[in-house]
Amino acid sequence: MPDSTVSDLVAGVSRETLTPRVGMRLAGSLRDSLSGGIHQPLAISALYLSESGHEVVIVACDLILMPPADAWQIRLAIGEALDVPAEQILVAFSHSHATPSPVSWGEYDYVATAEERTEVEAFFETYKIAAVTAAVAAQRKAEPARIESAVGKSDINVNRRERREDGQMILGSNPSGPADREVGVVRIDSESGDPLSILFNYACHPDILGPKSPLISPDFVGPARDALEAVTGATSLFLQGAAGDIYPCTGIVNGDAGVDVANRLGHRLGAEAARVSETINTHREPDERVAWISTNSITTNWHYRERERPSRIGLTSSRVVLDLPTRPLPSAGEARELVETRSRERDAVPDDAALSQRLIASRRLAWSRIQLEAAERGGPNSLDVELQAIRLGDSAIIAIPGELFTEIGLAIKKASPFPNTIVSAYSNGVFFYIPTEAAFHDGGYEVNSHQNYLRASGPTSDWERRLVQSATELLQSLA
Repeated sequence: MPDSTVSDLVAGVSRETLTPRVGMRLAGSLRDSLSGGIHQPLAISALYLSESGHEVVIVACDLILMPPADAWQIRLAIGEALDVPAEQILVAFSHSHATPSPVSWGEYDYVATAEERTEVEAFFETYKIAAVTAAVAAQRKAEPARIESAVGKSDINVNRRERREDGQMILGSNPSGPADREVGVVRIDSESGDPLSILFNYACHPDILGPKSPLISPDFVGPARDALEAVTGATSLFLQGAAGDIYPCTGIVNGDAGVDVANRLGHRLGAEAARVSETINTHREPDERVAWISTNSITTNWHYRERERPSRIGLTSSRVVLDLPTRPLPSAGEARELVETRSRERDAVPDDAALSQRLIASRRLAWSRIQLEAAERGGPNSLDVELQAIRLGDSAIIAIPGELFTEIGLAIKKASPFPNTIVSAYSNGVFFYIPTEAAFHDGGYEVNSHQNYLRASGPTSDWERRLVQSATELLQSLA
């Protein structure tokens, strides 16, 4: 009889590319033009894993974000096609700002034509189909596999919360601030030791080609994949880390230099992921040292032996849905006054004003109306927030649906029982920024980002403690 302790892990990977039409509106309220070119196509990469009847699907998307409800629809569609519970499917977003945002995020309200909205809706419906197609192909390609992980370092990021002399907190550069520079790498090999797929994780806003670039692009993530795959030959998936307060070390780059910078930083990150990947050997390992004598010298060398098929790797997953508090809403009267103020501000913007002016004014008005509706409706001030954990042998992924500050990600890693913990923020949707408790005292854009995300209310300072605690408990339950 076969050994029941031997792993029956199988894995398969596939990729689809889907790039919007040049001329489609890209994400961001600071843009003054529509897209005008393509830096690189946008990828949808799917990894299918199964062991002892437990299946997991990881889909990495070159998109800025989706609301959790939209991401759930993709998970449901993939689950139905593969006969896998949607709760065991992870949909992660790279958060590149050089991509379209879904209509449900409200970025097209007041400024887009009906034709524009229809085109964007069609693009995202096609995107869902492409994600399902990639996942189905990955499942079909599944073959016996092995998994191991390792960690590297890269310095292409920097903390962006800079305090000016007047005390204002801006999105700038704070080299002395905290930053997670770990490059987490999980390598999935065939039984013969050839790489099938590589997961790599790093925390950095893909915003080099930022709000003034007309190019459609995965930003530095695309060149990073290119460099990694050129060395390993394996299809890779990038999982964005806790990058809520982290910028590229170059900041946002305006003009033609942006493409060069995105390529260079991406290649540096991909090269480090490739270096780390090449330190992982799932197939052979050195045994005893031997000596052989030639006519000229005595040389020692290693004898390599085949690794035994590992005992059960430990592919498991779990999730928890937290009921997290949001900040108190104003009275209906106060909310109504704000709507009136925002309406006057928007009406004061000339029709021929810059697109960014019209976008910002329209978005502020849209949010004030959402807040008024919530204030009039009343009800509980809380959100259901899903945390998802996936164990991959001696490594684990913890997925959180928000723009997580890097200090929170670092705290989760420190408390995790796994030697390699991948904090996958921007996963299974995005609610808004999730700052640290200290950031609430320091102020800054991120603390009130729920307004830009068109959420009636934002997180409380207690989210940091509760997320770290719940994520740690979830990881411990898998260990």
